[in-house]
Amino acid sequence: RQRYIQYLHGLVQRLSPDIVCLQETHGLESDVELSLSRAFPGWTVLASHCIGSDGLSHPAAGGCCIMVSSRLARSTTIEKFVLIPGRCMVAILRLEDRLMRIINIHNAALNIGCVRRVVEFLIGARNSDGVDPLGSASILIGDLNLKAPGERRFKAGRPVAASLREHATTSSFFENLWMRELKCWIEISQPFPTNFSASGDSCARIDRVF
Repeated sequence: RQRYIQYLHGLVQRLSPDIVCLQETHGLESDVELSLSRAFPGWTVLASHCIGSDGLSHPAAGGCCIMVSSRLARSTTIEKFVLIPGRCMVAILRLEDRLMRIINIHNAALNIGCVRRVVEFLIGARNSDGVDPLGSASILIGDLNLKAPGERRFKAGRPVAASLREHATTSSFFENLWMRELKCWIEISQPFPTNFSASGDSCARIDRVF
């Protein structure tokens, strides 16, 4: 973990972001929050770990985290809301009567109930933004494990043939649920692949921002 934190520290120093979203933190939320708070003094660190089917903490599986810089944290109140433990969490930043939702997701090992819960939250957030665009805003970010419509994996620097495309999800029904909602959001495009498969020597752009 320390090696990853050192790498993250270098990125933060170079890019100077106000918000950092992490997925697959693999640790108890208290441990993750403590480690990152020590590495980033003054930052607000919110984390969530996975809960197993037995109801016990399962820190080895997934985990997500949202970090808010000291300069932004000083001017806002921050509320943590966990939709799916270790898989989807929200930081709600409030400044007087305005708010911003940072929705951080790792779309992995979710059942139909989890997907529907997240989609319902996204619909509610989107509707609130539409009613009061000056007072409400939402950003959806994370490892969606979904490529954009028509997008391919790349192999050895070239697009994979359509007949050989890999589906990022195992269920087309789940994918359709996501796509119906995501088409209502504006994606902030970035051209670089973020998922690399050493075994298949291929890559894809499945970490996305809306």
